[in-house]
Amino acid sequence: MVVRDISFSIAGRLPIGGDAPVIIQTMCNTSTDDIAASVAQCRAMAAAGAGLIRLTTQGLKQVESLRLIKQQLRAEGILTPLVADIHFLADAALAAASVADKVRINPGNFAKQHEVACTKFRELIGLCRQYGTTIRIGLNHGSLGERITSRFGNTPLAMKEAVMEWLRMCIEEDFYQVVVSLKASNPLVMVEAYRLLDKAMREELGCRFPLHLGVTEAGGGDEGRIKSAVGIGTLLAEGIGNTIRVSLTEDPVHEIPAGEQIVAAIDAGYTPQGRRTTVEALDWNDFIIKASCLWGPSLLDKNIDDFSLEGSTIGGKPVSAEAAARFRDMLLQACRRRFTAPEYIACPGCGRTLYDLESTFQEVKRRTAHLAPGIKIAVMGCVVNGPGEMADADYGYVGEGRGHVTLYRGKEPVVRYIPQEEAIDRLLALIEADQQETTFCVAGHRFAIQLAEGLELRDALKPYAPFAVPTELSKQPVFRLQVVPQDALPQPDGLTEEFNQDDDGSQIQVCRAPDGSSWFAFSLWGKLSGAMLARPGFDQATLAVATHPEFALSNALMVLYALRTASLQTALFHAAVIGHGGRGYLFLGRSGTGKSTHARLWLKHIPGSELVNDDNPVVRVDADGIIRVYGSPWSGKTPCYKNMSLPVGGFLQLAQAPYNKIRRLRGIEAYAVLVPSISGKRWDRAIADGLHWTENALVSRVPVWYLDCLPDEAAARLSAETLTASAE
Repeated sequence: MVVRDISFSIAGRLPIGGDAPVIIQTMCNTSTDDIAASVAQCRAMAAAGAGLIRLTTQGLKQVESLRLIKQQLRAEGILTPLVADIHFLADAALAAASVADKVRINPGNFAKQHEVACTKFRELIGLCRQYGTTIRIGLNHGSLGERITSRFGNTPLAMKEAVMEWLRMCIEEDFYQVVVSLKASNPLVMVEAYRLLDKAMREELGCRFPLHLGVTEAGGGDEGRIKSAVGIGTLLAEGIGNTIRVSLTEDPVHEIPAGEQIVAAIDAGYTPQGRRTTVEALDWNDFIIKASCLWGPSLLDKNIDDFSLEGSTIGGKPVSAEAAARFRDMLLQACRRRFTAPEYIACPGCGRTLYDLESTFQEVKRRTAHLAPGIKIAVMGCVVNGPGEMADADYGYVGEGRGHVTLYRGKEPVVRYIPQEEAIDRLLALIEADQQETTFCVAGHRFAIQLAEGLELRDALKPYAPFAVPTELSKQPVFRLQVVPQDALPQPDGLTEEFNQDDDGSQIQVCRAPDGSSWFAFSLWGKLSGAMLARPGFDQATLAVATHPEFALSNALMVLYALRTASLQTALFHAAVIGHGGRGYLFLGRSGTGKSTHARLWLKHIPGSELVNDDNPVVRVDADGIIRVYGSPWSGKTPCYKNMSLPVGGFLQLAQAPYNKIRRLRGIEAYAVLVPSISGKRWDRAIADGLHWTENALVSRVPVWYLDCLPDEAAARLSAETLTASAE
């Protein structure tokens, strides 16, 4: 199959694609509305050799500013093509088509409705055709829409699939003046995405659009250059890529020589495909880029585990042992092979950044250098694209307006709009508090508990010990519970009662606060045991313990688990579970019906039986479609805290009777048996919808039985014979 390399000229003077030289580009970090500052920076960039210069163009006002900047540069004889960087506003992109030489957009951001976004993109294509303007379709890891991630996850494959959709539209419109980028802060993700796209363009489209390469938010200094050299160098060595940017949290003029050094290193044969085994460098920057291009791709692809710097020189002198060790650690970390220090993600800044990003980034690095290797901290200029582009980060420091910052844990904002002067201290406090967490995993769902200093609840946590897992910041828990003394959590005003249950002396009251939060009061024999405030979504809660803190903690965790996982194909049951023959059988019924008694009868009379849980097991429809029952830390009066799972063989509803008789339930009868045994706020639409999905899956795939029975051996044998036979 003949594959056509698409090539054209940007602004009629800058060839791209095919055999054209690789273009080095950069981006202003000035406010586009500051005409004088932007012109001065563009002037310096052009003098340094920039082939393309990008400016943030977030609205119509900035489009007009870009027009004035371009006019002044052209009047000075500076002809470097200018790129309008658009993130969300389709109207800004449409206006920029007649001003900029190239418009960078993510068409998926034009509108929430895909059809509307497609219409706007076609309109943009028409204008760019009219004005001879190039389009760059720029998608970043972490900024993909739900329409794509729900099908492909937040993966390199999803990035490729998303951009292919827009490229097919360009071909339908017979518009080929297009450049594509798929950036990520993780070089491994970035390289895989571009490889997948290059393969898809060859095999599915029969043509290769020019590609813009870059490791986004690479940071600064040595680490930023090494990450960029690994990602960009790997692809250039494979013949992938037509234009590059080395994103550094420094003066953007510094990006140009760094990019030139990467291209020169590849041209000089510093690639895995070349025959070089040592590096001859002029200076330190030259060395780290050449060495990263030489060994980075093989480390990234796991073709090698280590490398030797013996024989390599800087300025004609051998590389010192200290410098070699420092570089080795940085390169292995950039390639995700070994982490020896915190990992930093930082955007280079642009016209939307309203604080001193470079000095702040250096201070964050200095203050957090002592933290555990591999922890990922992002420092981002603004909320426009910061939260999306720091997809890999554990914590984020994101500018939000002039002099203010929002702190993130993963993708969630946890401390909003705080003064910049407090932000680094607050970031450290957040990280240090999280490191005091204990993490558990039940049925594949992680949750974290953080105890206030001085609280002694070791006995209350004993049932959770089999479910303890190492805290991994890359695996965010489904919920976090902070446990504090009683006086640390005042009751909110304006509560509305939603539910009140009293069961043999234990009482749970559920109220709704005006802001949508939920207030839970747990009481035992008329005395308050604890109160919990959970924010909407139940991913974050605070529990204040009083008398009987063990009771409060157990109930709080059960409630949060049931409500938070209801939309995750998971249900917390009130049941006893017996394992037999590699399957799990759940015995259902109201309290006092005899679930535990029937389980004991199986254990006594049915050989090979094992108690999995005696009160609150978890049932989950796994990703492979198998319905499994899991042990849990909640097992009622019988201490049975087993971290195990079995495929579900059947459900058995028990009813006391003067005889033993069993029958199969189907359809609505089976559904009606399961519903009362599953915990959840069914007046909450999202929770109810999640549980209905799970219940429908259970009823359609697992036999449900009804047993009228005596508490005797015959009842156990009848149910065992029936359930095990139907499960075969």
